[in-house]
Amino acid sequence: MQTHSDIKKYRCAKCSKTFSRMSLLNKHTENCLQQQQQQQHVTTSTNHSTADDCTSTTTIVPAAFSL
Repeated sequence: MQTHSDIKKYRCAKCSKTFSRMSLLNKHTENCLQQQQQQQHVTTSTNHSTADDCTSTTTIVPAAFSL
């Protein structure tokens, strides 16, 4: 009954997904934290490599030569 009920009493604090059983929430919470940590790592790595990318080119145009 609890599994198929529309009432979901347990909510993930990180992503707000709801669950009918505490055990399902606990299992989800472990995976949710790992996924968020991986996403933060990817975002940090991407931002870091973009900032330090020596191959990027920026064209500086003096004000007198506006495009």
